[in-house]
Amino acid sequence: MAVKRVRNHGKWVWQARVSYRGRRRAAVRDSKDAALDAERELRRALKAEAVQAEQAAARPATLCQLLEFLRPRHGGAREGGRERSSGWTTPAARSRP
Repeated sequence: MAVKRVRNHGKWVWQARVSYRGRRRAAVRDSKDAALDAERELRRALKAEAVQAEQAAARPATLCQLLEFLRPRHGGAREGGRERSSGWTTPAARSRP
């Protein structure tokens, strides 16, 4: 967390940078007081995002999220590189050449 004076496109401005639990944000302001206010806002927003991410990770996954996770990301030669609409195949579809 820092507020420092930097040069941006030939103009001196104040930059507020904040890092919290692996997430980073930055804001550029004209005055030091505005940069300090921006730093507080960025810190508050990052803490709120971290709490929200922790709560989302603690919730059990829904069936839709599990199916999305298991769905293949890249199609094979038969699909022509297109993504399938569903990650599951039927026995008849697997036996086709």
